[in-house]
Amino acid sequence: MLLEIAEGYISRGMSIVPIPPKLKRPVIVGWQKLKIKHINGEFTPDSNIGIILGQPSQGLICVDLDHELAVKLAPEFLPPTGMIAGREGGGKVHWFYVVPAPMKKQAYVSECKTIIVEILADGQQVVVGPSIHPDGGHYENLEGDPAEIEIEELLKCVDILFVECLKQLGMQIAETSQPSNPKTTFTPDTHTDLYAKLIEHGAEVFGAGQTAEGASGYFVRCPGEQYHTNANAKKDCMVWKGSGGGWQARCLHQSCGVNSWARFRATLDPGWLPKDTSEQISDVVLDLALPKVVSAELVTEDDDDDSVRVPVDPGALRIDMSSTPGVLGAMVRYNLDFAPRPQAELAFFSALTAVSAACGQLIRSKSDLRPNLCVMVLSEAGSGKDFPRFQTESALRQSGNEARIGPEKLRSDKTFVRFLHERGSLLIQTDEVMGYFEAVQNKGAAMHVQNIVAIIKEAATSAKKSHWNPMGTGDPAQDMVVPFPHLNMFCTGTKGAWLSFDGKSVRDGFLPRFLIYETTEKASRLRPDLEPGEIPETILGPLRDWAVFRQAGGSGNLVGLPASLRPALIVPVDSAAIDRFRQHSTGIEDRYLTDSDDAATCWRRASASAQQLALVIAAARGPYGIQISLDDANLAIKIVNHTTRVVIDRVFRYVGENEYDTERKRALSLIRESGSMSGREFCRRMKIGIIKRGLILSDLTSQGYVRVSTDGAKNQISVVYVTG
Repeated sequence: MLLEIAEGYISRGMSIVPIPPKLKRPVIVGWQKLKIKHINGEFTPDSNIGIILGQPSQGLICVDLDHELAVKLAPEFLPPTGMIAGREGGGKVHWFYVVPAPMKKQAYVSECKTIIVEILADGQQVVVGPSIHPDGGHYENLEGDPAEIEIEELLKCVDILFVECLKQLGMQIAETSQPSNPKTTFTPDTHTDLYAKLIEHGAEVFGAGQTAEGASGYFVRCPGEQYHTNANAKKDCMVWKGSGGGWQARCLHQSCGVNSWARFRATLDPGWLPKDTSEQISDVVLDLALPKVVSAELVTEDDDDDSVRVPVDPGALRIDMSSTPGVLGAMVRYNLDFAPRPQAELAFFSALTAVSAACGQLIRSKSDLRPNLCVMVLSEAGSGKDFPRFQTESALRQSGNEARIGPEKLRSDKTFVRFLHERGSLLIQTDEVMGYFEAVQNKGAAMHVQNIVAIIKEAATSAKKSHWNPMGTGDPAQDMVVPFPHLNMFCTGTKGAWLSFDGKSVRDGFLPRFLIYETTEKASRLRPDLEPGEIPETILGPLRDWAVFRQAGGSGNLVGLPASLRPALIVPVDSAAIDRFRQHSTGIEDRYLTDSDDAATCWRRASASAQQLALVIAAARGPYGIQISLDDANLAIKIVNHTTRVVIDRVFRYVGENEYDTERKRALSLIRESGSMSGREFCRRMKIGIIKRGLILSDLTSQGYVRVSTDGAKNQISVVYVTG
């Protein structure tokens, strides 16, 4: 019966796609371009059927009524059509029309993020009868003929339906069309009354976005921009609907002070909303590292999908590293001027460890966080990884911090501990650290290598211990106690280093303690005849101040004590930065419940890592008058959020030990060896069916590993490995 109905849809000019039983989404890669002219094994008797909307089905589109009130009011406000369908228990939720031109999906969302109506069009699909909904109800078969209608007329009717729904739900909206505002060229696909209000009252809207808590809003030009101390960015100021129920606004410039909806409203246009609608700002916070753009493309038709969230490659860290504070920016600029292969990203992360080594055991946060950093930068071979290590070592030696420089190669765990015992604070720079991790995974690895890695792990977690005794023997004369051990590491390697880790490295919290960054800049052309210039005072000055500060720290009988035994300076934090750290911590707590265990482990470290990193950023300006500012907090949070996402994404790709991840690695290896193969051959060699094939290839395609092409005429797919 199902096959006959599917053939009937094809004969009526509709493009269909097979969907696994009781699902609402296709799993076939590139299903939008699928063209099935005759049923030939694509469907099983219990398959679901999807109609590919828009131009593939001769302009067929679907008005999807997501709210029960919209279903009730639709006969009164939507144009009549001969093709209306629904499903058991859901009413007549799908109204079909034919439009004369391509049309983009439209989503109509209330101020509390409830989807009221959607128009599904080109690039979308809709499940039709005799399919079965995930909750068990049957979809109705498509019968009758859809009405032909102009796009403008349909949009107007759906607008009116949406507004009427808002009114009956107790949400007021001034008018159904968006007011004219010459300042704004952005037009959202998701229609809200907040956007209408902003445009009506002269706000310049840059785009849609989300807070870290998930509230929807808009990025706007700040009304107080003239008071900003630095250039305004398009995502600095945002207005949104808060979890407490009121409109809220926040500008991230420390100099601004537009920190509530009431203040924002008064600055922009006094009296534009009644006073009783103003709400004080809550702890909703913008996620600076990766603002999410809210668009209709992200509003799916399966909101109850409980599948595992697939991490997204975070891409590049978008900061101007040459303009970062003090020593950090100066070392980046020096690298760009004198490195044989200039590489700003390598220079910046190397500079972080240089500053951390210099301020050593001298500073801490009020909660006793110490600025010890373990950084790993992964870059392509020949991209200039040596110069930043040379630059850091030279700067530390010339500024009087040579005692902080540790050995490049760790010969034994005992030697490692002796260095820490003698110096307290140590910076280890190495390009071979991955060899240690690889050796530990081999059953035949030398015991001393395993011991070295164990000491690295322990030192990274023992900065607060006043009597760390890593090789305690019970004999005080032989024990090497290290008070407040301060270990910094700057490790470099290639991007294949991820294969050296295992799942345990994530679960025991070791890997999340590293700031791991993958460079995105391509290796610059070699400048072999370039002689390094003198290291400038902008680098040496603050580092030298830290050396003097260490030697002169304390008073009275504290002067003669080594730095590790003197009380560390508690670095003050600006009140705005305190709020920012608190908001960051609150904003990531929800991830513990929604992300995988490995991802949650990474996020649990992010809050503390951001505060540690902010200590180093503040220290880059030198010890005198040191304070963590809001800008320091924002920069630290942005970096840590990015590096955390890098770890989560790469762990999902390479380190995970679940069954699906193992299959995906096997599939990628198979495709890489073959170069290309047909979908049928892929199934045969993997010993899987087409549904699992679709899941695996969809993921590998989204990550850029493979390319899948479909030949609709022959009903075949081919898989090609993407090199480079």
